[in-house]
Amino acid sequence: MKSPLLIPALFLVVTLHGCATSSSYRSFHSAGTMFEVLRDGKTQGRARLDCIIESSGTYAVGALAGLGGEILILNDEPWISTVQPNGVQRTRIVDPSAYSATLYAAAHVAAWQDRPVKSDVPMGGLEELVVRSAQETGTELDTPLPFLIEGEFADIELHVVNKMCPMQAKNTGASAKPFRGSRSRARGVMFGVFANDSEGKLTHHGSRIHAHILIPGEVPLMGHVDSIRVTKGATIRLPKEYLELN
Repeated sequence: MKSPLLIPALFLVVTLHGCATSSSYRSFHSAGTMFEVLRDGKTQGRARLDCIIESSGTYAVGALAGLGGEILILNDEPWISTVQPNGVQRTRIVDPSAYSATLYAAAHVAAWQDRPVKSDVPMGGLEELVVRSAQETGTELDTPLPFLIEGEFADIELHVVNKMCPMQAKNTGASAKPFRGSRSRARGVMFGVFANDSEGKLTHHGSRIHAHILIPGEVPLMGHVDSIRVTKGATIRLPKEYLELN
């Protein structure tokens, strides 16, 4: 996996029928909302992954069309996680032209600025960690803010969607159950988006964060973060620079 180095990039507007770029500066781009996809069941593909990665320096979270799995793009590498018929998750890098997203939030980062995590941060403190880091670096919070955390994590709880949202599967007793995974401690990379006033749009109800984590290894694991503890010594990165489209 590529490390999140300082790579110049452009922000894109994408469609399923080719990859069109916007003529104006976009520091963040998304398609589909939580309400549309999870509540209303509008799970059609809205953008091919190769369109989202049309420029370099791409980072994104999302869900596959048909809620067929989770998406995490890290520095242009498209990871997907799906649930196999036997209930086991499978995480891998894929050909981005072969998959589309029903919802996603993407950023193209030209340069990151790093802040150390000086003490353990439980899930309940994750929003505060992002806000505090933004204040320390002079980063505005009036628009959605991508963030990246690398290091060691603990008390990890995640899920991978499987044809329907986890709540629907629980309430209906559907056979296509989401995958739920946990790790007591692991090193990994978490990318997410912090957004005010975006519940039901970019984030789930009751949260200002939508984040996915990748735990690499012989059998990698990636999914939507339900709960996590960021441990002391990790690094949080916020965008330092975005580049304007030509």
